[in-house]
Amino acid sequence: MPGPGKWGNPTIPKDGWICGGIRDLAPDDGTPFEEYHAVCEMCERKRIRYQHLMRHPEWPENVGAGSVCAGKMENNKAAAKHREREARNRFERRRRWPSLVAWKKSDKGNHYISRDGIHILLYRKKNRQWGIRVSCEYTGDEKWGKKQFSTLKQAKLSSFVAHEYARDQLGWGIRVC
Repeated sequence: MPGPGKWGNPTIPKDGWICGGIRDLAPDDGTPFEEYHAVCEMCERKRIRYQHLMRHPEWPENVGAGSVCAGKMENNKAAAKHREREARNRFERRRRWPSLVAWKKSDKGNHYISRDGIHILLYRKKNRQWGIRVSCEYTGDEKWGKKQFSTLKQAKLSSFVAHEYARDQLGWGIRVC
């Protein structure tokens, strides 16, 4: 008996897939899992929060799968579970980021934090919007964000993404001698 969803479709490959990334499908407004509907595109049954974007050279489009189906598709259940655990951890770090006690406020009213050798400054612009500057404590390099944010919380949430980018993509993180 064929499986549910695309598992039962004889034309779709069942293994040999590669994961091209993972997305958190939860809305940013804190909506509980029970109130939003995202379903694995492979089995078309399981409600999912984290979508593994699976691709295959013999299939024309990506398939957004849950961790169980993704593990079967790539013949590596451990890799799919690890990706999902990393995504959950990142979500929790981002959720806690705005309320970290490490955030300080300068005499000028700017908010700032230093983590992993990366200094983040949130400042008010003349139009009362918040801006972000990220700098490296080791090299002195800095990047000024182009986006503006109407609330401090929005700016702090965005600064989490800027921090992770600076650490992971620019290599500004902690230096080990």
